[in-house]
Amino acid sequence: MQEARPWITEELGISPGDLAGLHRRFEVVPGAQAQVDWGDEGQILAHVGIPKVYSFHMTLSCSRDPFLLRTSDVSAPQTVFREPVVTLALILATTALVLVIAVLTAAGAAKLARLDGATYPAALTRAAVAFTTVVTLAAADAAGGATDDR
Repeated sequence: MQEARPWITEELGISPGDLAGLHRRFEVVPGAQAQVDWGDEGQILAHVGIPKVYSFHMTLSCSRDPFLLRTSDVSAPQTVFREPVVTLALILATTALVLVIAVLTAAGAAKLARLDGATYPAALTRAAVAFTTVVTLAAADAAGGATDDR
């Protein structure tokens, strides 16, 4: 930015001191970033029985659209409620995804084994090992990341 200041002052026909309060706006793609701030609004609603009010401010960087949320409760929720059917659907979808990845990995391992000159029984063995490895790693990750012992 320092190298650009002389060029900007020359182009705009102003003195370098006039640039002191200016800043360059950076263009970003939609959804890439936002500016956020947390404010203390004080006792603006004390007259209606709310002792303290806080505010959350967010401005989207691309569109400059502002968002403001005022609240009197700053505690984090202790639990997240989710319908049992949603939990079941997530479990089934995750299981299906893992199985699809395992089958594709097994098929790839079998194909590579055959291209490498392996017999059909040897290729099936490699496919079974690849399938089992993918399922085992997925189960270990679901159990708490037991594969990442450092």
